[in-house]
Amino acid sequence: MPTLVAVLVSGNLTIAIPAVFPGADGAAAAGIVLGLFAGGSAVGGLIFGAARIPGRARFQVIGLATILVVLSSAVGLTGNIVGMTITVVAAGAFFSPVTIVAYFAANDYGVDHRKTESTTWVNTSHNIGAAAGSALAGIVIELVGVNASFLAMGAIAAVLVAAASVLACRPLHEPSRQA
Repeated sequence: MPTLVAVLVSGNLTIAIPAVFPGADGAAAAGIVLGLFAGGSAVGGLIFGAARIPGRARFQVIGLATILVVLSSAVGLTGNIVGMTITVVAAGAFFSPVTIVAYFAANDYGVDHRKTESTTWVNTSHNIGAAAGSALAGIVIELVGVNASFLAMGAIAAVLVAAASVLACRPLHEPSRQA
């Protein structure tokens, strides 16, 4: 579910950032901001990969997703382009770590003989999140406005992170082997 959250946020950014910069010159500015999000994600992934962070992956991914949700929601509260850009880059720094750790958490849940299946769910949630985030962003922007899309996606993502937190607290069980 945290991957769904991360890509829901990313799908929203893909639609909302260009809406912040309308007009002919806006495409270049939106491209730069989205590129900075991707750059922040790459740097965040490298830093997180180099760091030794204690704890189980299923709890780490919840923490990372929570920070991503807070930062991406804050984009809608910023009052100027510079503040928005800084917040987008900061949110980007948590995008790759969420995705990376989601695979480790999936491996924990998949045990030995179901790892492929569990990691496939990470990929599937990635695709669902991107589609849902983009579609919902377009609807919210059209109905209420671009700033509302950041807050709406943040609210949806917060509910999903809360649900993932509940699931992460469940003990891991070896799946039953039926003959």
